[in-house]
Formats: sequence, structure tokens, C-alpha cells
Amino acid sequence: MASVGSGPNRYRQSFNTEEEAKIAEQRETLVRKGILEPSERPVRHARDKAYGQPLDHTLRSAYRLTCRDAWSQRKSDASTKAAERVMKSLGEDTLCSAVTTQVIREMIDEMEDAGNTGATINKKLSALSMMLKTAADEGWIETMPRIKRRANGTHRVRWLNADEEQQVLYKTEQLGLCSLKDFIICAIDTGFRRGELMNFKVADYRDGMLHLHPDETKTSKARAVPATDRVHEIIVNRRHNTKLFDEFTENKIRMHWDTLRYALGKADDPQFVIHMLRHTCASRLAMQDKSAQFIQEWMGHTTPLTTARYMHLAPAKLREGKEALENYRRPELKVVTG
Repeated sequence: MASVGSGPNRYRQSFNTEEEAKIAEQRETLVRKGILEPSERPVRHARDKAYGQPLDHTLRSAYRLTCRDAWSQRKSDASTKAAERVMKSLGEDTLCSAVTTQVIREMIDEMEDAGNTGATINKKLSALSMMLKTAADEGWIETMPRIKRRANGTHRVRWLNADEEQQVLYKTEQLGLCSLKDFIICAIDTGFRRGELMNFKVADYRDGMLHLHPDETKTSKARAVPATDRVHEIIVNRRHNTKLFDEFTENKIRMHWDTLRYALGKADDPQFVIHMLRHTCASRLAMQDKSAQFIQEWMGHTTPLTTARYMHLAPAKLREGKEALENYRRPELKVVTG
């Protein structure tokens, strides 16, 4: 039970876990301090139907109804396969009301990062749109989020500089989001995707390397990266866990991130999403003049085109361009004999 205040101004709701209730209390405190808007209270995760959506109004439920009412009449199962991949990305237990425009934008970003073509992404978005339409028809959501189809590579890469990172980590400490702080550090220093990091097993940390198996990556390719000192310390402190972040589910980490985002005043920044942490890792490698091939291998990019999004940050290449222009203007000296 989350409870803040007393008397007629009391805020009280029931949640699935004690941790969710604590997060709700923190967010309600931010509402009362004027940092969050009242509409940003985390009611969507509550058990009480008077405050939020019933817990069975999930993507899984929408998928089953859509299969029954729409997709069962089709000979091709392409739509159901696309929908299953969407649920794997967002979490099948995610409430339909939690699938916002920002959540969809991050999902698209992750798909592009995994090498999905524009056509493949659009098929998955169409499947998601059908499921959300079912949810709207059932009265589970009031309005559908905006789903904008687009081609590959049309978005801006958002990453954290050193000052922004310190601000983010400091705010997680203020909010008591210690697990999220550890997650952010590991995501930045490894470049792992959200799902890869959430499913990472402590036993797969060996000889200073974090090993991902083929069935644990979106590209179905194994890879391993070395741990920075601070990542090593986090893993040692969590060595008794089975998974490095046992406490997180897709819903829970999204709720933690939303709390952080609103507390930082980033509610209107559409690129301030969890996947931004992976962009930060790749961008920093580029800024340290690591080659495109090195970055592609570290990040597990399927194509050089994905890696190319970061290479404009490489300072050595820019300096080489300056030298080339300077050399072009210099007169060519020739040795004349006789």
C-alpha cells in the first residue's frame, strides 16, 4: 500500500509489490512539491479499478482478442508473428494504457538498432496498432497513441555528456532509485540493450568480461565486452543474484525511468529514453576515435549503417579533413635542376 498525507488530502493506492508502492509514494511526493503534474501519478499500475486500469488489460489480452476477432480469418500468420515480437520487446504484461507515444518511439529506436528494415518495423507497428485498436474498442484505453511509420535512420541520436550523466546519477540517489542508478551505469559502460542487460546472468561474468549468448541478443549473435571498474564493482555487489537485475521487469524499470525523467524535467524530451544509454556508449567510443569496425563489434550492430550514425563524432576524422583542406591550398614545391 502506498500512502502519503492524511485526512481529505491523503493519497492511497494498492500495488503488486512493496517496491512499486515506494515508487508511487516518491512520485506522489514530487506531485505535491510541484515537480510533477497531478496527471502523472502512477495510477496505471494500481490494483484498484477506481484509480487505474485492471491488471488483466495487458498487451497479451489485447493480442488474444485480436487473434480471435481479426487475425484468425487470415491465411498468413505474419501479423501474429509481428505482434509476438512486439510483445517480446515491450513485455506482454505491459498494460495497454502504458503504451505511450514515447514507449513506441523507443521501441522503433531499438528495432532500428537491431538492424530491422523500415518495412519490417512498419509490419510490427501495424500489428501493435491492431492490438491497441482492440483495446480501444474494449474500452481499456481512452485514446490511441500516435504511431508514426518511418524509414530507417531518420531520427536524431541522443546521448549523455559527462555533466548530464552526473546529474542523472545524482537524481537517482535523491529519489532512492539505487537499482536504476546501477542499471544506468552498466548500460552506459557496456552498451547492452535494455533486454540484454535485464536478462544478463551474473554467472556469465568471467575473467573481467560480460558474455552474451546468441539466444540473449536481438541479433542472435554472441558477443562479450570487458567490464569497466565501476561495472565490475556493481557485479561484485550483486554476485548473489541470478540475473544481474533480478528486481526489474519491463513494467518496473519503465516506471522507475518515468519517475527519473519527470524529476529531471525531461518529460518533453522525446529522446530521453532508456535506449539513449546505449547511444551514449557508442557515441563515447566514437569520440575516443575508436574505429567503426571496433564500435560495430562492441555494440553488436548487424550492419555498418547502424554504426555510421555515430562516426560523425570521431574527432580524428574531422582533424584529418581540416588537414586535407589546408594541404590543398599549400603550393607544391618542385626541385628544379640545371
